[in-house]
Amino acid sequence: MSYKGIVQGKRIELEESLPYIDGQPVRVSIQPLEKDLRVGTPEAIRNAMQAPPRIRREAADEFDRLIEDAKLPVRPGRVFEESE
Repeated sequence: MSYKGIVQGKRIELEESLPYIDGQPVRVSIQPLEKDLRVGTPEAIRNAMQAPPRIRREAADEFDRLIEDAKLPVRPGRVFEESE
């Protein structure tokens, strides 16, 4: 079951009644509702920065492969040779 409500101190006022009698013990799990954020707003950017990345495993593997393919060989010696 999922219900919406508003926090008021130590209480939560639900939008609709629960199907239990008064005094019934219940287990409660609380999560804040996600706001509809406009793209590019400071709050949307902060939320995106704090959220874990959502990258498919195949995409991450492809990214790693592309990085490896783009690496240049290391040459021994000086980078800036003095001309004689």
